[in-house]
Amino acid sequence: MNNYIRKAMYVNENVFYNEKICITFMNLIQREDWDIYINDKVLFDQNLVTKGKAIPSNLCYDMPLLATQIKKNFQKKGRFWYKD
Repeated sequence: MNNYIRKAMYVNENVFYNEKICITFMNLIQREDWDIYINDKVLFDQNLVTKGKAIPSNLCYDMPLLATQIKKNFQKKGRFWYKD
């Protein structure tokens, strides 16, 4: 997977992507909170990123569980959440 990091005044983004999926980790600095979005391509506009599939908050803080859920969904349905 490729990775890029973008820092803005109120949001830090860590993006991991390949040819099939883009996972954006958004650190909302003012709220001291995280949001994770899955899209089918790399997006640099925060408004477009947030239109992707938002990951439930319980998975945002449990990376092993998030990885397991993504893998299970792909094995079961042959696709990632963003296409559901």
